[in-house]
Amino acid sequence: MPSADLPAFDKRPTARIHGTDITPGPRAVPLRFRVRFQETDLMGIVWHGNYFSWFESGRVEYLRRTGMTYNDLRAIGLNFAVIHSQCDYKKPAKYDEVVTLWTDIERVTPTRIEHSYLLFRDEELLAIGRTVVVAVDNQGRPCRIPDAMIEGCRIKEPAGINSPLSN
Repeated sequence: MPSADLPAFDKRPTARIHGTDITPGPRAVPLRFRVRFQETDLMGIVWHGNYFSWFESGRVEYLRRTGMTYNDLRAIGLNFAVIHSQCDYKKPAKYDEVVTLWTDIERVTPTRIEHSYLLFRDEELLAIGRTVVVAVDNQGRPCRIPDAMIEGCRIKEPAGINSPLSN
């Protein structure tokens, strides 16, 4: 999803909603991409369900920044199932726009991880999202998240707003 033709990050965006500043936290991981034609309706506006695919991409990118991959987790029989998702749409994303999804972890328990998402077009906040995932084994039964993974939910290196994203 990241593209080499996208402008470099210059700062973390801030939006103001109802008198409150909304900005990605210091551990939030950015994922910058261009809205693809197939993600839009006939008016060129992103179909609402595609935001959840973007959230998944943000979770995968966050995991990479911790030094793990989803394949690493699957190799030890650990999967994550989404049990809650929500998205508050503030303004529409449109075809060919460059947007940045900021993903963060709000809470980790022995069985769940809660992620938050902020989608920006430059300084303009487009959407606020949240998901809760629960750890499951290969048979789909709930299980505990290994302590090493809970510790690993902390970013090994700051995402750095001028750093290129890994592919």
